[in-house]
Amino acid sequence: MLRSQATPIGIPHNYRHTPKGWSTVTPKRRPQKHLLHRRLAARGLPEEVAYPPLRENFGHLMNAAVHRNATGLLRGWGKELHLIEQGFVDAAVLAEIVERAALSPEDAAPFRTGLLLITAVELALRAL
Repeated sequence: MLRSQATPIGIPHNYRHTPKGWSTVTPKRRPQKHLLHRRLAARGLPEEVAYPPLRENFGHLMNAAVHRNATGLLRGWGKELHLIEQGFVDAAVLAEIVERAALSPEDAAPFRTGLLLITAVELALRAL
């Protein structure tokens, strides 16, 4: 059996065989929301309900969580982070980003995902 024809390790239904070998199957997209908006409008709901001006998301809550909680935790740990000791995170760059994110929730927005991931991984390592 050729190497390209061997079954990939993983869940078989996530892969398909192509002429170039195995490739991942792209997941099907969720139904389009415009159909839902049309149905809401057809039922006589107000314009701001049927076609909301802003999409609902939790970005502002994540920004506030990073600003209030993650920056305090990361400042308190200082350079004693396991991720810094193992060389996965640069201490100087992290300190600069934490200081920027500590200014306001809006300033934390560009760094929210990274700081939340660093905080979560560090908490998990400390729990071991």
